[in-house]
Amino acid sequence: MTDPVRRRFLDAAVVPAPPPWHQVACAAVGGLVGVGFAPDPATGRELLMAVSHNGHGLFDPASGELLARDEDPATLYPDDEELTCAGPGSLAGKPVLRVVGFSPSGSTLVAATTSDVTILAR
Repeated sequence: MTDPVRRRFLDAAVVPAPPPWHQVACAAVGGLVGVGFAPDPATGRELLMAVSHNGHGLFDPASGELLARDEDPATLYPDDEELTCAGPGSLAGKPVLRVVGFSPSGSTLVAATTSDVTILAR
């Protein structure tokens, strides 16, 4: 027998994000552990890092493009009480704070499960 709340959740319709939000990308990230935002040191634009058991990936949240990948990072899990990991690519050696939800500017919303990252923007 299925729990009624679980059944109601599973039966709910999947609908697009309400305006002004729109889905930018949905990337498969197996073994996802966490996500975080940090500014690109060269441009200041927000970047999104996904941390998984298979390494770190760096995304442009405006386009969903994968910018860099580190399959063998020095640290997989946060190494301090600030919950940070060093980023790949242009964020190499820079601390990326793990978050859930909105980017610091509020222009990007991230929804993550153990298998994917969905990026919404407004």
